[in-house]
Amino acid sequence: MIGKISGTIEVISSDSILVDVGGVGYIINISANTRTSLPSIGENVSLYTDMLVREDSIQLVGFISSLEKEWFGLLTSVQGVGAKAALAILGAVPLKQLSRSISLGNTDYITSAQGVGPKIAKRILLELGQKALNLNDDIEQKTSLRNLNSKEIIDEESGQNTSPSDFEKDAANDQEPEAISALVNLGYDKLTSTRVVAKILDESGELQISEIIRLSLQRMAGE
Repeated sequence: MIGKISGTIEVISSDSILVDVGGVGYIINISANTRTSLPSIGENVSLYTDMLVREDSIQLVGFISSLEKEWFGLLTSVQGVGAKAALAILGAVPLKQLSRSISLGNTDYITSAQGVGPKIAKRILLELGQKALNLNDDIEQKTSLRNLNSKEIIDEESGQNTSPSDFEKDAANDQEPEAISALVNLGYDKLTSTRVVAKILDESGELQISEIIRLSLQRMAGE
């Protein structure tokens, strides 16, 4: 199993790249998300990889971050979702939004990926609800890490460098996780809390934490 490849980019196409590793060229299939994060031709690159072995072929798939690789494995675990469809979804939907859409039961973002219809999208929602929530927690933890010895931070979701001030701004404006945590502490399950809080914010826009919690409690009491 090949888990990571580092080498020089020789060719970049719409859905794959050719990487030279010690004189051997590896063709690696990638998502649009990974392609936009790549360095230029002639520069070095490191990608997490997954090797797909079939009776008639061996295919390498590359990812700019470990989380994108985890999502690929999660998506392809769903019946009817192959490598091509999984890469199309990863290229069309940011990972955090993908997790949120699945938790909310919203197929719109998933069906925006080329070749992914409503039937497959509904199957993804059905099979990945709680798993998507767990991965979203992982994204939140990794993107909030600070490197105290550097002015740059690597965002695991995008693979891009982000300044500490960007994270601090996001943390100040992102009240959703805090409201969800408060509801969980009150005894509500996390999946239900996530869905209710997200719907309230989608309907009402930015609110104070206390107001989000109050509206969420009212809604859950009425269900």
